Amino acid sequence: MESLGWAALLLAAAGAAGFLAVQRKTWAGKGLGFKWLRAAPQPGTPKPLAHTPLTQQASLHVVEWDGEELLLGCTSHTVSLLARRPSNSVRDGPVSGDSKDTA
Repeated sequence: MESLGWAALLLAAAGAAGFLAVQRKTWAGKGLGFKWLRAAPQPGTPKPLAHTPLTQQASLHVVEWDGEELLLGCTSHTVSLLARRPSNSVRDGPVSGDSKDTA
């Protein structure tokens, strides 16, 4: 009878581990406070900034990558680069020629 209890405990632990493995992406993606489940961002990976659905199969996405913001047009068959500009962090920095010298 004791071995049946241990088997049930082992089965419950395996089920809980499987459940956590399946739910990991769902929880991390929704920002439910499970920071320890989220993978650390890799340097150089694109960061999504905005998403606008246009139709059921077409959308616009703004992605920050390598110091630039990229406007991407996405359909079910292709992704097109529509525009690019320096990212906010680059644009908000000091601009040469704008400083006022009082000398």
